[in-house]
Parts: sequence; C-alpha cells; structure tokens
Amino acid sequence: MGLLDVKDLSFHFVESPARREAIYRLRYDVWVTELAHAQPLHFPKGVVTDELDAVSLHAAALRGPDPVAAIRLIPPTGKGLPIHRVINVRFSGRPEPTGEISHLVISKIYRRRKEDGPYGAEPYLRQSEGGSLPDQGPLAMTLRGRKGPRLILGLFRLIYQASKQQGLTRWFCLADVKLFTLLTRYGMPFRQMADRPADYPDRIPASMLISEFAQ
Repeated sequence: MGLLDVKDLSFHFVESPARREAIYRLRYDVWVTELAHAQPLHFPKGVVTDELDAVSLHAAALRGPDPVAAIRLIPPTGKGLPIHRVINVRFSGRPEPTGEISHLVISKIYRRRKEDGPYGAEPYLRQSEGGSLPDQGPLAMTLRGRKGPRLILGLFRLIYQASKQQGLTRWFCLADVKLFTLLTRYGMPFRQMADRPADYPDRIPASMLISEFAQ
C-alpha cells in the first residue's frame, strides 16, 4: 500500500474527543516512536498535544474509524500564531485574517516505499530536491502513472474549505523543506517569507494567499 492508495479512506473534520485522542496518539507513534524527534519521557501518556489543539480545526484521513493522517488549522488568536514566536512577521498595510497550518502527520502504513520520508514526498520530487525522480531522462516504470500525493491533497482541500468559511485570506506554515517543494508543485504556491530559523534549519517559514489554491 502506498501514498496513492486512498480509495479506502474518507476525509473529515474531527470533533469527537475520542478521535482527536487518536490523532494525538498517531503523532506520538510517528514523531516519538518512529522518527525519535522527541523523548518518550516527555509524553508519558503516549499522546502529543498542546494547548492550541483545543482551538484548532483538525482534518483527518480515516480508514474506517481510525485516523491514518491528520493536519490542523490554527485560527487567528489574540496571542498571535506559533510562527510569530519563530520569526518576526510583518506585512505592509492592514493585517489579513490568517491561519497557521501545522502538525501534518501520516501513518507509516501509507509510507511503505523505501525512499519515503515522514510525508511521503520523495516519490514526487527530483533527486536534486531530495526525491527519487531522475533529474533528467525518462521515468522508471515503477515511477510512471503516479497522480500526485492525493492523501496530502485531500487534507489540504478540507482545510481550504474551512478557511474560506471562516473568512481567512492567508495561511502561514513552518514547512519541512521537501514538503514545501511538494506543496508548491501541486497547486499550493507557498512563498518563503524569511530565512530558515536557526532552531529549525530544515524548515521554511512560508506564506500563501488562500485565493491562489488550485483545487
């Protein structure tokens, strides 16, 4: 099963406490257990969550009742967005209604190719971009016919719909470098708005006008 096999999935916003808890456990499984981005002792309950989860919208890809991928949209808050703690965000003119996209997580069962990283971006990027596609020449038979990262695109379409309903006009995102390249290639023209933070050298502070989303 690969990242393209989404016919057995459904995409929904998650509101019930039980399903949100399942998302937090998925984060733990991927970020702590699989990728070792944090120490288990910091998450004794086996979940990864923070105070912003309570006010965020959570979009999930469900396989039956279980989330296998998720992403969150943080709405504008009086205390600012998390990215404001990382970079100094300034725009000329009146501030726009802006939300921040974060915490994209995808279960390992949908990243089974040897080259797959945490987002499964590699099969859609060229080798010079850290992916598996050749920079020149024809594609290998195993790489032909791929229609794009439909799981990720399905999550972003949900976030897009909710953003329009809430009157948001812009997204911020502190994006992984490969994910940034993938999103811009598949209809989400994020633009880098600052240098990579010293504390997050593999992340790109990015901004996008929601009206430019290509569905």
